[in-house]
Amino acid sequence: MFDAEATSRTVTKFWIEYRGHKIELRPGNTLIGRSAACQVVLDDGLVSRRHAQISADKRTAVLEDFGSVNGVFVNNVRVQGSRPLKDGDVVRMGKQEFTVRALVIDLTDSAQFGAETLHGGVTMSRGNPIRDTAERAPSGPTHAEGFAVLGNVANKVLALGRGAEAERVLAGAMQSLLLTSRGSGVLPVEVADKAAEYAVRLVIATRKSSWADYAFELFMNLRRPLPGPVVDELYSVLRAVSGVDLTLLRNYVALLQALQHSFGPSERFLVQRIEGLERIVTL
Repeated sequence: MFDAEATSRTVTKFWIEYRGHKIELRPGNTLIGRSAACQVVLDDGLVSRRHAQISADKRTAVLEDFGSVNGVFVNNVRVQGSRPLKDGDVVRMGKQEFTVRALVIDLTDSAQFGAETLHGGVTMSRGNPIRDTAERAPSGPTHAEGFAVLGNVANKVLALGRGAEAERVLAGAMQSLLLTSRGSGVLPVEVADKAAEYAVRLVIATRKSSWADYAFELFMNLRRPLPGPVVDELYSVLRAVSGVDLTLLRNYVALLQALQHSFGPSERFLVQRIEGLERIVTL
């Protein structure tokens, strides 16, 4: 039997993965095509200027072909009109392909261990946005509140030593924070500091250097030094992992050095500490 009450307790967040980027499909319509007016711009001569759109709400995402000449394909089947999308669907327009990802969250029980139902964990992206119009970040209060809820779940998972599961819980929210920092360069201090703390904990739990890169990029976008406790942890953590993006770290250090005149004594000391991380990475 259909459980309407259970359905009302959950929301689904949708992303698409395209060329190494994660692009959030926020509630409403996301226009896809070759025109610069589209939210997702595909630079492909086989793609129409206004090729298709995805309409998302808190439950579903529906793909609609705008009558394009070359069509829209989902899992190699041409779409006739419109069709609902699910996690893992591969969408092709012209020669361009992207994958749909969905994250289902139980709103009422998410503060308790195991309450999150995850489908196709959304992971962070590395590199720059495809276009400024292609990535739209949620507002501060929304992602701050959601991040706090997910953090409660992640803390319990990390305490059990289940790093991969903690990564799946946190990745979507942390990606949203990164997108916000890229777009506005502004985040609540406590939210940014907590994101950096979790990034370091994920390096420890997963041995993935990409989470250290996440911390560097996030605070480079925010134009300020990482928190002292995070820098202290990085001195230990970076000795145990490889593959840190040295160029990113150097760019971050160069930015901090250029901004030192606007920092107080404690922040200037942190800049010196962050400079020292480069020596560890290059060992």
